[in-house]
Amino acid sequence: MNRVLVTGASSAVAHYLVPRLQASGLEPIVVGRNPPEFGGTVERCEIDLADPAQLARLPKAASLVHVAPIWLLPELLPVLRERGLRRLVAFSSTSVQTKRDSPVASERALARRLADSESRVMQGALSTRAIILRPTLIWGGGRDQSVSAIARFIERFGFFPVEGPARGKRQPVHADDLAAACLHLLVADPRVTGVFEFAGGEVLSYREMVERVFEALGRTPRVVTLPWPLLQWAVRSARVLPRFRGWTPAMVARMNRDMEFPSLHARAVLGHMPRPFKPTRDDLAIL
Repeated sequence: MNRVLVTGASSAVAHYLVPRLQASGLEPIVVGRNPPEFGGTVERCEIDLADPAQLARLPKAASLVHVAPIWLLPELLPVLRERGLRRLVAFSSTSVQTKRDSPVASERALARRLADSESRVMQGALSTRAIILRPTLIWGGGRDQSVSAIARFIERFGFFPVEGPARGKRQPVHADDLAAACLHLLVADPRVTGVFEFAGGEVLSYREMVERVFEALGRTPRVVTLPWPLLQWAVRSARVLPRFRGWTPAMVARMNRDMEFPSLHARAVLGHMPRPFKPTRDDLAIL
């Protein structure tokens, strides 16, 4: 069976994954409350994955790439196994580690929820060959909530504020590299299971990452160092705007915290070398 269910079809990863699946002769079925139109013969399944009463409508498929929140997955597994599920690639996040000791209660709760969901997925997979990917900071397609948000801030205000040297290490990973890894797991069928961190192709500081976003936008970098109290105020002020509502003061604290993950094992298993962080305007979806 060549059918592949793809949840979280509006995400950056799915944006690149669905065309890759089609080009490889697989039959993607995008699943969600309002999955986007991918054109061609891509089948859509309109279903609320959080509603147990609707799960019986899930179509049969041998494979699933779950890009939707991982805490929705444990309830899907029994239904999908009955419908022939044999391979599973699910996305979690390195936030399970980086936000575990956050000063923000909601972030600590997120880390616990991710960790608990990962455990439940691996325990509930049974005969299904399951791999969980924990990507680092995702970028590409203008659909991410981090790099693209930095680009939108720069476009709106012409500068970007940081706290101190902003030297915390980052490994941004392109969504298309994650899509390529998923395809490899479905087609090459490596006989592995487990949880893998998947990082980008280079390590750079938070400040360097921001400077490269400026360069992608054709602007001279204007990275403004602000004292901690003033930057906290700036973040809270930016949250008034819908596009920056997810920003928190804890994000400021992490600007000088290393968030580097060794991923040589994952690269060997997934058979792919991710690209360095060199975004273009198309990557940032800035017109």
